[in-house]
Amino acid sequence: RFLEHPEILSALSPHHGISFLAHHGKEGIVLMGMVLLAVTGCEALYADIGHFGQKALQRAWFILVYPALTLNYLGQGALVASTTDPKKLADILESPFYSLAPDVMLVPMILIATLATVIASQAMITGVFSLTLQAVQLGYLPRLKIVHTNPDVRGQIYMPQVNFMLMVACISLVLYFRSSSNLASAYGLSVAMDMLLTSFLFFLVTWRIWNWPLWKALLPILCFM
Repeated sequence: RFLEHPEILSALSPHHGISFLAHHGKEGIVLMGMVLLAVTGCEALYADIGHFGQKALQRAWFILVYPALTLNYLGQGALVASTTDPKKLADILESPFYSLAPDVMLVPMILIATLATVIASQAMITGVFSLTLQAVQLGYLPRLKIVHTNPDVRGQIYMPQVNFMLMVACISLVLYFRSSSNLASAYGLSVAMDMLLTSFLFFLVTWRIWNWPLWKALLPILCFM
């Protein structure tokens, strides 16, 4: 659809985001925080670096995931831009992603989206297992039961206590936030905080461990912030 509206390609320019932030104050920051949801999942990929390696994840992101996301969001924008009927536009704005597909493909789309959610949860669970294992080895947590699920790959583990805590936390979040829109906002905030904390930890590593000068350590961190 976006080929019918080539002007939608201008959305790739970052000056729109900068201009929006400059003219909308606090509301702009809140909305831009929600934009993080467009690429959420990329941070979960890096939790799996220990299992698949850096190059495999970089290839997956730049060759497959990022182009697919870009095409999808450009298509959603083109769909909204090309709809002139106010009533139809209101329906599309409710869910532009599902509106892209013909009615006959709606159920398959929902199934694929559900499978994608399961896959994403696996990446998060794997990351939590890996971080907990490292915390145990460093002495920050008491010893926990660790089951090695693969005799050849050291990083593939299962931690029953951690898995149970994740289940309780997940159910509690759903019961507390109740709606998917509330959950999406909370998730956007958590991703933003995750990136913020990771940037701060990277700053400590470069400054305290790698002994970079303070100005040099601050440069990439200010960029990430």
